[in-house]
Amino acid sequence: MNMIFVFDSNKKLIGFLSNNGANPMAPFFYDLFRQALTTGADTYEFTTLNNSYTSRIIKPGNYVLFFYDNKYKMFQIVEQKYEHNRGSKHVTSYCEGVGLELLTDYADPFMIEGNFKLFLETVLQDTEWKVGHISDTLVHKTALVKSTKREKVYKLIQDNISIFNVEIEFRVEFNRNKVTGMYIDIYEEGERGRKTYKRFEYGDNVISIEKNVNIYDFASAGIGEGEDGIDFKDVEWKKSLGDPTDKPIGQDFVVNHVANDSFNKGKKYIKKLYNFNTKDKRELLRLTYEALLKDGEPKIDYEVNLGLRGEEYKSIRIGDTVYVIDFDYFPVVMLEARIGLLEISFTDPRKNKCLLSNYKEVQSKIKSFSKEDIMNDVLDYISKLELGVITETDMKILRDYMEKMNFTKNEIDSLFSKYQNIIVNGVDIKGSSINITLDDKRYYKCDLLDKLVLKVANITNSNFNSIIEFSTKYDCYPMKLEQSNDIWMIGEDCKNGVLINKADTKYRITVTYINNVGYPRKFKGQVEVVNRGSMNYKVPSKFSKADQLITLSLQYYNNRGLFKYNQLTPLTYYSQGKKPSDYASNWKIGGLFHIDCSTFINQLFRARGYDNSIYKNLTYGMGSSAKYGWGFDIGRTASAQAEWCIKNGYQLNISTTNETEWWNLLPGDLVFWSARTESSETNVESRYMQVSHVAVVRTPKNSNNQTTTMEVTTNSDVVLNRTLQNNFPEKILFFARVRR
Repeated sequence: MNMIFVFDSNKKLIGFLSNNGANPMAPFFYDLFRQALTTGADTYEFTTLNNSYTSRIIKPGNYVLFFYDNKYKMFQIVEQKYEHNRGSKHVTSYCEGVGLELLTDYADPFMIEGNFKLFLETVLQDTEWKVGHISDTLVHKTALVKSTKREKVYKLIQDNISIFNVEIEFRVEFNRNKVTGMYIDIYEEGERGRKTYKRFEYGDNVISIEKNVNIYDFASAGIGEGEDGIDFKDVEWKKSLGDPTDKPIGQDFVVNHVANDSFNKGKKYIKKLYNFNTKDKRELLRLTYEALLKDGEPKIDYEVNLGLRGEEYKSIRIGDTVYVIDFDYFPVVMLEARIGLLEISFTDPRKNKCLLSNYKEVQSKIKSFSKEDIMNDVLDYISKLELGVITETDMKILRDYMEKMNFTKNEIDSLFSKYQNIIVNGVDIKGSSINITLDDKRYYKCDLLDKLVLKVANITNSNFNSIIEFSTKYDCYPMKLEQSNDIWMIGEDCKNGVLINKADTKYRITVTYINNVGYPRKFKGQVEVVNRGSMNYKVPSKFSKADQLITLSLQYYNNRGLFKYNQLTPLTYYSQGKKPSDYASNWKIGGLFHIDCSTFINQLFRARGYDNSIYKNLTYGMGSSAKYGWGFDIGRTASAQAEWCIKNGYQLNISTTNETEWWNLLPGDLVFWSARTESSETNVESRYMQVSHVAVVRTPKNSNNQTTTMEVTTNSDVVLNRTLQNNFPEKILFFARVRR
């Protein structure tokens, strides 16, 4: 990050700081960017020269903004320190994330029952902020929230994060030197960040590991208090009836016996009061017990000083799930954890460090440190390591560790002989265009790719395990991907079984055989992002014939009374090599022409509107129109059209959940959906991405700030000019732009 934009108190751009030579009067240094996972709060501090230029723009109340992790981060300068030492004049600014502005906004008393989106919309209604991205899984997670007095908006948000079990991120949109929007993105707890499993190991990229243990919040019994002071005295729980624990009638607290016996030595219960906005006594007991379980163990955090080199910080994000290993620690540290607090300096990497949270010990807690304990720890570690695949590097680390613990060579060899089926052999593949059929027990390492054709041999070996690792380029169009329909991809950047690849990213895909008739495909491809840079793919200009294509679509719309939705269309016969006009009686019934969504899109891209289509005149046929001279085939079905787009690298890196990003779409862009309740599509499970519907963008942003599409559906009007925001947005898979 080499540039910081500066705004006045009205968020008007007034200048910038630069470390790339663009503004030598105003460099920045000694900076530190702090991010906190639990609150979503960010802070930033930096130092610059104190001169006539910086003194005019760098002052309390003004704002600074920079680009990080493909998002804009904005801060307000709240405190400054000036220093004149040995001829150098510097000013250091401490800045708080612009989301903390909500500390000065107040929400009136309210009571709602709904999801976190409704809650945010309620408390943000008189502010500049809006709800941005929200995870699909949170739509149906509801709670009762009540505020009986005017409260600070920021406090209300922080107080209710734990109620809904969410994580938030404050984000601004910046376009043409203006702040165009301020949003709060909402993630399910545990979802923010990536599961990179990046390994931090003492002696390599870890300088020090500090373990902090406390019992400040420990409790072994919980008292619940709901609305209007209700309690759960009258509720009884019995383990014999399937309840989590025993709680007799008349007792106003519930006990975590395991915690009390383990950490309180069975003494008098340590009680804690929990408050919840509920009038249901049974619900109050359940919520209290769930909260009590979280407080039933000492809190342990690890502070890790990372010895990151150069720009290695770019591979780390707040919320990422990582591994931390220290074989010299006692007991040995082998952790899976999330990055809960991240500090990054863009000008001095020596300052970079993080705090871990939500950790899971990869090894069990060793008490006797016997060989049996150590063996169990190693086995547990193997089961979680690299998605279950051991490389030669992993084996060496584990062998060295076991040798230190006085295991004999025979004991070590005996252990690893049991895991020969998951040890893989490395294969290096050169070239930017790869066509490969995966073999069993292979680890394919590829170069930067323009195109990948990925297939799996037709085998049914239940132990099949193969890995392919490759990187995508940047400042180019997206990598072309032809993926065998036998593979169902899951993990980062995947949608409905397909990898929608991003730029400047290193992927590792572990392909295994799934012997389960209930699984979508024969093979599972577990996708892992090994490293993600900050560069992007090129964004193509508008499809060259988009305006003409939209005009052709309106011909169908203006004649929509002539059509009936039916999947048996003239294109059905044309794609079978038959002459559609010979079967007209099958696709024109009761005076209405049969058409479906993919026939509509297919004919538009063949440069055929209604006026030059087979619907208007049987002699016109179904192929590309000679009248316009630019038509081409993109496939018969919506799923085939989606596959055609991914194979050609036509996908767009535009969020399917952040509706303001849809304004970056252009006329002629394609929108693909998974199965919708409105759609009459059947048997889509076996289709590519299980796509069931497609439409074409007409207007990215109309006077109501809404995006519109042209499509064909089962709706009675058949051909629709429809608002995308109201068109099953939760089912959208991806957007595409044809480059022709």
